Amino acid sequence: MEPIIARCGNRCDTCPIYEGNINGADDQKRVSEKFEQYFGFAMPPESMICAGCFNTDGPQVTADCAIRNCAVERQLDNCAHCNDFACEKLQPSFGFIEKYVKDLAGIPEDDYRIYIEPFLCKDNLMKIRSKIEG
Repeated sequence: MEPIIARCGNRCDTCPIYEGNINGADDQKRVSEKFEQYFGFAMPPESMICAGCFNTDGPQVTADCAIRNCAVERQLDNCAHCNDFACEKLQPSFGFIEKYVKDLAGIPEDDYRIYIEPFLCKDNLMKIRSKIEG
């Protein structure tokens, strides 16, 4: 499967709340608990499903996301294609993991892959950007 990169650089295809990766209420509860464990904030289990920012019909965690709205307005697939790359709107996403996850080294490998890697948006966008500038 080709990676699905959100407007901000998150990996939808590997995101634990992406609709293709959630299989019912038990998954939603587990993901909600892991988000609280690793990121320190609680989200109701029923909100743990997202169709991604390219889909306007399904459930979205980021429906009011400033990054998404900006990229849509500029008709960009994601921020890597923007002339204002790494603008102030993108900065909170770039620092998301560092801000919320206090002990990356203490996260088990499987949990890191499931709950951290999808949100390494800066790395994902920099890879795309290097191909563009390449």
